[in-house]
Amino acid sequence: MTPLAKASVHSRPIHISTLPGLVLNGRWRSESLRALGSHAFIWITRGQGRATIGATTRGISANNLLVIPAGKVHAISLSNSMQGYACYLPDDLPVPVPERPCLIKAKSIFEQGQLTGYFEQISTEHLALKIGASYAMESYMTLISVWVERNQTINDWPDPRVSNRSAHVVGRFLTRLEREYRVMQSVSAYAKMLNVTPTHLSRVCSAEVGKPALELIQDRLILAARCDLADTDQKIREISERLGFTSAAYFTRFFGQHCGLSPSQYRAQQAGGHPNRLQILPVKTARYPHSQRP
Repeated sequence: MTPLAKASVHSRPIHISTLPGLVLNGRWRSESLRALGSHAFIWITRGQGRATIGATTRGISANNLLVIPAGKVHAISLSNSMQGYACYLPDDLPVPVPERPCLIKAKSIFEQGQLTGYFEQISTEHLALKIGASYAMESYMTLISVWVERNQTINDWPDPRVSNRSAHVVGRFLTRLEREYRVMQSVSAYAKMLNVTPTHLSRVCSAEVGKPALELIQDRLILAARCDLADTDQKIREISERLGFTSAAYFTRFFGQHCGLSPSQYRAQQAGGHPNRLQILPVKTARYPHSQRP
């Protein structure tokens, strides 16, 4: 039998954080639309907030379990009073996860205590890192996923397959944006790809998610820039090239206009932030030669 100490090491481990910890990690991270390479399980024990997945926004509150499958574009707004856990499950682990988002309310006191206990046990294993910790965390995540599957009949998140046409267009745009934001930065390019006019794309984006298409494109670039500046030691020139900017000077002007600080100032500010920053892998995006960037 393979020793637990060796077999339980994954290339991408399960991560867990309290909801206040997510805020401490940077509210801008959770509140910006983006997709992750991990499944997100958000368990709320107190407080209220708001979740957006694709073009759909719903309120979330105490005793709600929100499940966001890997690769789904989403954002979560957390109030200062919210308590609970956020657990991120790598998509290559053998744990059953629904293909579409779930928002399920645990109605009984027994179920509420049961789910809280599962998340608390995952947090304990994550911090202790004893032999077999990853096996234990995976087992608790399986129990949570089984609970989700058994309660699909009360899943309160709308099925994206029956969304209206405008929401469908916005959902396709956000998915495409997540893959192409480094190489396509014009509304017209996305509109052409989606077989709609730029005006129509901006109008439906404003109607469904509250921002026109250009602002969503710019927001995604800024999020990537902020993550690179806060989480890596890459040179500003390298970050600007990676994000498709024609020069570091143009990137610096763009960043300053949206954040009020230069990239160097922002990096210095973030260096004094949370020392145990929770880092969740983004969805992998294709790399393009410089000659293909606009």
